[in-house]
Order: sequence, then C-alpha cells, then structure tokens
Amino acid sequence: MLSIAYISFIGVTAIVCSYFTTKKSLIAYKLLLVLLVLTFFNELISYYFSERRMSTYFQYNIFYYIRFPLFAGIFHSLYLSKRINIFLPVLFYVITPVMLIALGIMYGFKQLHTQYLLAGGIMVIICSVFYLYKIILPNENTNPFIQPFFWIATASMLYFLTILPSLGIINLLVKKEMIFATQRLTIVRWFNFPLYAFICLDYYLQWKHRN
Repeated sequence: MLSIAYISFIGVTAIVCSYFTTKKSLIAYKLLLVLLVLTFFNELISYYFSERRMSTYFQYNIFYYIRFPLFAGIFHSLYLSKRINIFLPVLFYVITPVMLIALGIMYGFKQLHTQYLLAGGIMVIICSVFYLYKIILPNENTNPFIQPFFWIATASMLYFLTILPSLGIINLLVKKEMIFATQRLTIVRWFNFPLYAFICLDYYLQWKHRN
C-alpha cells in the first residue's frame, strides 16, 4: 500500500509541477521536472519488478547515474559560484562514467552502487548549502522564503542529510538481517513525502511570482 501511495504522490507532484512550469521558469525548474518524470517511471517499473520478486538493483543503479548528473545540471544553472560551476561538470560529467565502469566491474549491477549514491547525496547537500548562502546572506532585506528554489534546496539538503546515514545502516543490515533492512528502507521512503510536498510549494511560489 505504501508503494502505491508513494508512486501516486510522485505522479501528482510531476503533474502539479508541470502545470506551474512556464516558458519563463528557470532552467533549474525545467530540469527538475524532467527528473520528477524519470523518478515516477523508475518507481513504477520498480514496483512492477518487486511484485514479481525480481531484483530492482540494476534499474536503480542506472537511475542514480542519470539522477545526480541532472542534479548537477540543476545547480550549475543556478550559478552558485565560479569555482562550483567549474567543479560540478568535472565531478559529475567526467567522474560519473568512470565510477559507472569501475563499480560495474567491481560489484556488477545486481548490487546497489551505494558509493555513488553517497557521493551524489553529498554533492546535493553541498550545493544546497552554497545556494542558500547565496540567496540569504547577501540579501538580508529580502525574504528568503519566496526566493526561487529556496524550498527545494532546503528540502533536498535535509532529505539527503537524513537518508544517507540510514542507507549506511541498510547496507550493514542487508548482510545480517534482511527484515530489519526492509523496515529501515520503508522509513527512508517516508521522507520522500515532505520532500515532494516542498517541491510542489516551490513550483507554485515561482509561478505566482512570475504571474
């Protein structure tokens, strides 16, 4: 039941965000919309496989190797700083294929590449902090709550700060007790609901500001 509710919520989020995306929207919003649609289809396929007792590691690995370069493109379009904008393409458009090949050889694709997931999550956290710093400190008289991408950056930062330690625990539990690992993974999935809710809020605020 949680899986169906979770997938449906992602689908509704994608529909709501597409409604509030216009030609005037920042490139970051358009790229994130693409990511939302990809996430919806990935979770849909994952649900189909899991219902038939089939492994979903392969598709999740491929999804993550698409997800984090898209995140890098999103933050790159927001121009965090000159150094960050040089660093992001190098990190995720050069290192991503290197890690894909290296981890693929070491672990195959029937095991989740948590090393890449960890690197991607840390990248999102760092970029979110830089973006929040950029829009809050230099503009003390500006209300940050209505700034473009404020809620998305905040929610993404908190989301990855929460799930990365949990994913580390999951890796340990998988080797010892699958039941506990599954329960922990279910808890991690619940954190997606506030994340997507804040994404919808941010899309609405940027639409309202431009109209």
